[in-house]
Amino acid sequence: MATAYLDPEMTPVMPAPAGVTSRLLNPPPHTSSTIICLTLALALSTPFVAVRMYTRQHVSRNLWWDDWTCLTGWLFFIAYCALTLQGLKYGGGSDLWNVSRADLMRFVALIHDIEIIGRVGMCLTKTSIILFYQRLFVPPGTRGTRIWWSIWFTFWGNLLYAVAFVLTVAFECVGKDALVAAGKQCVNRFALLVCASVINVTTDLMILFIPIAAVWRLQMPRGKKWRLSALFGIGTLGVLASVARLGYEISEISKPNKTVILIILLLMTAAEQFIGIVVSCMPLLPAFYRHVASEYTTAQNSGPSSLKNVLVASVLGPRSGSSKTPKDPYPLYSTKGYEELDDMEAQKRSADPPKSAGERH
Repeated sequence: MATAYLDPEMTPVMPAPAGVTSRLLNPPPHTSSTIICLTLALALSTPFVAVRMYTRQHVSRNLWWDDWTCLTGWLFFIAYCALTLQGLKYGGGSDLWNVSRADLMRFVALIHDIEIIGRVGMCLTKTSIILFYQRLFVPPGTRGTRIWWSIWFTFWGNLLYAVAFVLTVAFECVGKDALVAAGKQCVNRFALLVCASVINVTTDLMILFIPIAAVWRLQMPRGKKWRLSALFGIGTLGVLASVARLGYEISEISKPNKTVILIILLLMTAAEQFIGIVVSCMPLLPAFYRHVASEYTTAQNSGPSSLKNVLVASVLGPRSGSSKTPKDPYPLYSTKGYEELDDMEAQKRSADPPKSAGERH
């Protein structure tokens, strides 16, 4: 007896549960929350990165590897969000009984690309934070201290983990054509994702504790140490995001409704990288504010005050006139913790030996 042909474009992946009707041709709306979350993440992270790069280029005039890795990580974050939104077209976020078999195959193939892009972007974002610690806490020519070893152990652990994960995902189905044709997994996805998340949480914890340990080894008043520790403690948000993702993976990843579960995991990963990007850029806010406030004052003293004057002065640089800075009306941008962190970096920068043009990055 001949087997009836099932069109993969018109056949749901699994039958609907009892009392539920499959809506393959007209699936219920499921994309709005994902679109809103990713759009907000991009809209909020972009100005932080722009402020960082502008401040480091035009105010500090000292772009370094931590700035470039932050910028590159943000570009990968854009690609990650774009591919995740693309996954919604193939049933991402929708129950499997409302997804065709053909769309599921497209979705799974896209997930491999998203995982690689996401891991590279996360690695770059963490590298940016780690290199910032190196620039802030390790004097030039200093090696072999506990902080130095902690920074570079975390750096290489983060890098090697990312390389191992990317290679595993990229080549997991090489030579396994029979499994691919049968629609089966080439590796144990539960073990892969949970193991990766455990390592990810470990590196997040190390990135959280390194600066706090470094601050408490410095010679400064105890109150200043507490303020700086609270500032670096904002990274706890990133740790909470990675722990939440690990807990969700352990409880849900083995369940069959993959298109819903994986989209939620992708959103959690996006939240973690978003937090990493914002946290890595926040120490530049005081310097940016002081620069803009100074140019605003200069523009006022040089002619009629207008938004155009402020923007032109901020972008093109200072003009002759007073450099007095008005009182800061935005406490969020100039808390003592951020000001002291900015002062620490300025002091270390002034103590660095001058570099020739060929030595500058």
